[in-house]
Amino acid sequence: MAASMRFDGRVVVVTGAGAGLGRAYALLFAERGASVVVNDLGGGRHGDGSSTKAADIVVQEIRSKGGKAAANYNSVEDGEKIIQTALDNFGRIDVVVNNAGILRDRSFARISNTDWDLIHQVHLKGTFKTTQAAWPHFRKQNYGRVIVTSSNSGLYGNFGQANYAAAKIGVVGLSSTLAIEGRKNNIHCNAIVPTAASRMTEDILPPDFFAELKPELIAPVVVWLCHESCPETGSIIEAAAGWAGKSYLVRSQGSLLRSKITDNVTPEDVREHWGTVTDMSNAKHYPSIASVAIMVEPFLIQFQSDAPLAPFLYEALISLMKSLMKRFVKSDKLDSARSLLELGIFNETNLLNAKYVDLGYATREAIRKTKGVSEKEILLFRQDCKTCLQKLCAKLLERSPLKYKLTKAISFLDPAVAVLKSTRSERLKSTLEIVLANNWITGVAADLVDRQFNSVCSQPDFLEKMNAFSKQHDRLDTLWMSIIPSNDDNQKLVSFLRLILILSHGNASLERGFSINRECIVENLNEASLIAQRQIYDSVKAIGGIEKVDITKSLIHSVRNARSRYKDSLEQKMKDKQNGEKQEGDRKRAALANAPVVLSSTAEDGEIEVRISVGPYVLPVGASLDNPEDLKYLYEGHEAFSALPTFLIIPAITTLLGANIIGDVFPGKDIDLTKVLI
Repeated sequence: MAASMRFDGRVVVVTGAGAGLGRAYALLFAERGASVVVNDLGGGRHGDGSSTKAADIVVQEIRSKGGKAAANYNSVEDGEKIIQTALDNFGRIDVVVNNAGILRDRSFARISNTDWDLIHQVHLKGTFKTTQAAWPHFRKQNYGRVIVTSSNSGLYGNFGQANYAAAKIGVVGLSSTLAIEGRKNNIHCNAIVPTAASRMTEDILPPDFFAELKPELIAPVVVWLCHESCPETGSIIEAAAGWAGKSYLVRSQGSLLRSKITDNVTPEDVREHWGTVTDMSNAKHYPSIASVAIMVEPFLIQFQSDAPLAPFLYEALISLMKSLMKRFVKSDKLDSARSLLELGIFNETNLLNAKYVDLGYATREAIRKTKGVSEKEILLFRQDCKTCLQKLCAKLLERSPLKYKLTKAISFLDPAVAVLKSTRSERLKSTLEIVLANNWITGVAADLVDRQFNSVCSQPDFLEKMNAFSKQHDRLDTLWMSIIPSNDDNQKLVSFLRLILILSHGNASLERGFSINRECIVENLNEASLIAQRQIYDSVKAIGGIEKVDITKSLIHSVRNARSRYKDSLEQKMKDKQNGEKQEGDRKRAALANAPVVLSSTAEDGEIEVRISVGPYVLPVGASLDNPEDLKYLYEGHEAFSALPTFLIIPAITTLLGANIIGDVFPGKDIDLTKVLI
């Protein structure tokens, strides 16, 4: 027999617990070991009056059986006072059951403002206020359970209850959103739709039917939903007379109302297709907004144009370039790069000119220009990079959500997965599972993604590429990109996005051992940047944004110190070159930016071992993928990872945006990006 479900050490708040369902909930929670706050205003079912008697009776009943309980007599509009009662009496809060409710039934034509407002104040606002008061405590302890109470009237409608039905469907929307926001902090939220005997239903239901709808038959469902072992969240659960079931919305397959993207839609078009629009024979449930976006993709593909991607990249890139040039670099040194963006095209002459924008010189200019730039401005520049990246990611997601998610996830594969999985196929499969989990894609939508993924992986050319995979240098993300047709816009965009992400994150700096004094051509951007690729995993989230980086005193301090040290080291290096008299040891100590970085790599079946040896002024990390303990230094998501200053990469991203690397985003220039910052 399964172990008894206990709530020892848990503190539960039940609103409207003086009678009916609330009382049944409170008694069962207390019986299972919970400390219970019994809240009840003690008013009538229409919201009038107040009394301490109802709550006191239930508290006494719990205590008489050896349980722990405290009474609270506040309105649910004063939710913070209810939660404070739990904190004052028991020191914590773990579960909130929003059960309090009133009725003011009127036909729609007769509902007064008071009838409407009182219902919403108790049911919707009361649920909001009480739950919000508990929310910071849930987040801090990384645990919480919330129940909101809906109604059949809310789900299906009911004559004479327009005010009540509106509030009850409102709490369903609230519950769904709380489930999404609380997921990362182990906070679950579900909506219960009870049909039970209570003072609110005693003159609505037939007497014989009323007698069978015992609240005690609903309480076990609520208690299970609130237990720490229950995985359910974001759901609508109906319960009545010892029965329980799950409800959700379904959507028809629908119909396209136009034949091409240039067409308008008329009311006559809608009328013509109405039968298909409303055909529910193949209706499906979509568990999230993300899953809806994926299912819309087949319709969007029909309207995709063969026009170049430049139009929607244009505005973001122009804005970023202007910000870069205005803030850090002399405009006459990047004329060719600016002309590329202003024209919105690439030709051989412009590419040739842009190729010779020297990164070393641009770096020196950036250092010189930052004398009058505040630390805040430097950090704001980084946000400019993020904003640009977010726009690009959003556009890509619109064009091809499924391919984008899979490609992106493999491009930023968690190094821990790479270590634990012995074969490439296992790694690819693990990545798919990560994608589905991170985007809450389940059910039919997940099956569709899995089928498409397996279909690609079973193609002969994919297997050939897999077999020919270089053990020494190639990576999983390179492999995945290679199976997308070379003329596919997504390959160009994803490659370009990866470049921007790495550079805007601050890893392409001298302090990481990257060469920035060489011409910006593909051949000079080598495999050493594998480390940057590892370090930025998980920076891009499900919708393409970047993880927020807090502006702390230590970050500002590190930026200030790094800028000063780099300027000193650069001046020293130039003197060394002019005089030719410095000793090797002096050069190493002075040239912080050239602190020795040693990379060694061995591989077997795609396993990559990387070891880094760094000088005294660089992040003191020596890491190997053989040792999982070392991964925290290479994985940004881990708290041990420490980001280095970002401003040194400004000239690098400036030049890459203006040089031939960006050419791959636009038509007319074929550049192999498989060895660029991968």
